[in-house]
Amino acid sequence: PTSAPTSNLTNNPTNNPTSKPTSAPTSTLTNNPTSYSTSAPSVGSNWSACASDESMVRVELLTDNNGSETTWELKNGDNVLLQDGPFADNFVQQLYTKEICVSKSACLSMMIVDTYGDGICCEVGKGSYKIFVDGVLQKSGGEFQSSETTQIRDCQPTTGPVPFPTALPVTAAPVSNPTSAPTSKLTNNPTNNPTSNPTSTLTNNPTSNPTSASTSTLTSNPTSNPTSHPTSAPTSNLTNNPTNN
Repeated sequence: PTSAPTSNLTNNPTNNPTSKPTSAPTSTLTNNPTSYSTSAPSVGSNWSACASDESMVRVELLTDNNGSETTWELKNGDNVLLQDGPFADNFVQQLYTKEICVSKSACLSMMIVDTYGDGICCEVGKGSYKIFVDGVLQKSGGEFQSSETTQIRDCQPTTGPVPFPTALPVTAAPVSNPTSAPTSKLTNNPTNNPTSNPTSTLTNNPTSNPTSASTSTLTSNPTSNPTSHPTSAPTSNLTNNPTNN
């Protein structure tokens, strides 16, 4: 109250405070701001945020105590899709996450670099990194030296013209020798030539079949011998008139 308190106590209390106190501080710490410019914000918020012909790629990085030594980048072939770092040197490990939707046919690789050359584990903190594609862990690590590259998805062959070969093609080696040598013995000589050519004229037609089959019973004995010789030759003179009948 503005006036000094009176020596006599009043019955009513003084006025209530003008405003309520602010809310209590949160129990979780926020990430300390870095003094470096960061990359573009992550794309997508969950594994199903991408189109049907795309995949969600998520990179999680837990820094060691020297975050300013660490950077990483995600590439599609030679094109950089996503990158992060360097991070803060606050001697406290921090978790950083980036996500992006990429084509399912993208040729994906990730390279992580530590400028000091001792990786992110385990000399000055147990840092690590993880790579997920559509929620499936593809790679995790942290122990390396200056850098480490992971091929997440192989590149598809191009459909452009095939370049000329740099060197002449190598001819194929000759086939191996036959398994066994040919036999030294000659095979049997061929048979003699066929005999004389067949005749050009036809043979006689076969005889006709017999008229009837032979009888099964013998015939009667032959007749008796011939009769006597004939009479003498006729005379040249006529005989007398013939006799009466």
